[in-house]
Parts: sequence; C-alpha cells; structure tokens
Amino acid sequence: MRIKMKCLDSNILIDFLRGKTEALKLLKELENESFSTTTINVFELLYGAKISEKQEDNVDEVKKLIKSFNIFSFDYKACEEASSILKILKDDGNLIDIRDAFIAGICKSNGLELITKNIKHFKNISGLKIEKY
Repeated sequence: MRIKMKCLDSNILIDFLRGKTEALKLLKELENESFSTTTINVFELLYGAKISEKQEDNVDEVKKLIKSFNIFSFDYKACEEASSILKILKDDGNLIDIRDAFIAGICKSNGLELITKNIKHFKNISGLKIEKY
C-alpha cells in the first residue's frame, strides 16, 4: 500500500517562517508523516524572500526550511494534469491562477494530498485531495 504524502502549500510555509503558532503546530503534528512541497511553492517562497526588506536573511531561512522537504517538480505528467485542469476550469468559467494549476497538477500526478489555507483556489479541481489548514 502506497503511503499518501502531504503536500504543504506556500501559505503554510510562509506562516511557519513567520513563526505563526498554527503553522508550527501543524508541522509538529506532521513530523512523523511524509510531507512535501512543490517547485512552484519553492519559487513563491524564494521570490517573496527576494523582494523583502531582509532579502539575504529571508532567502537563507527559505533554503534551510526546504532542505527538510521532499520537493516534487513540474514534470511532463504534471504538465499534462495542469493543462487538463485549466481547460476544464476554463470551460466551466472557474479559472484559477496558473501557479495554482501547476501545484494541483503536481499533486494529482504524484498522488499527493494538498494542505492549504486557500481551499477556494482548489475546490473546483476534480480528483485533487485537499485538506484545510
């Protein structure tokens, strides 16, 4: 039986880096489970760090944090999933940010459960396992 890995969205990781209690508690609860993030989430974290006032310190904090994660890439299978997701949502009039489609594509193609604050960004994606943070 395949162990389901949890994929943490950027909002959780940002809250963790900011020391927010809810995020610290969640990561503590997950420490004995397999959890991951995506290259898209890493991009969002690094970009946010690079445009911040304390760029060097924040980039270092992001790099330290992501060392402990399994990081899933936006590979060909994820591209196929993401393009299908966007097409279906477009046809239904429910477009989402392309980065969210990429994250969803990575999660679906790898059987990951996405943990996020932004349920509304992902709720219309068929077959995506999501958990509210």
